[in-house]
Amino acid sequence: MLAPKEVTAAPARTKIIVDVDTGVDDPGPYITRSHRLSLSFWGSTAVFGNADLETITRNTLIITELLGSNVPVYPGADRPLIRPWTGPPMPVITCGP
Repeated sequence: MLAPKEVTAAPARTKIIVDVDTGVDDPGPYITRSHRLSLSFWGSTAVFGNADLETITRNTLIITELLGSNVPVYPGADRPLIRPWTGPPMPVITCGP
């Protein structure tokens, strides 16, 4: 006689919020999330870094849309929080047309 199969609970999923300055390298967390069933992607903040905040937020929204994600994207800090930016002017790195 066959023994009944043991029923196990689904593994707990780690809840994450991704904080990005979406330019060239930041789609990585989104792609990783789409392949990792152990992660529960709750949202994203777009912050100053590779470009101005408006461009970064737009890039982040484009990436989430391209990957079919429906997580919310929130604009975050529009400048460094600890020290003022003293580097060269930010380039505009955009996704899409």
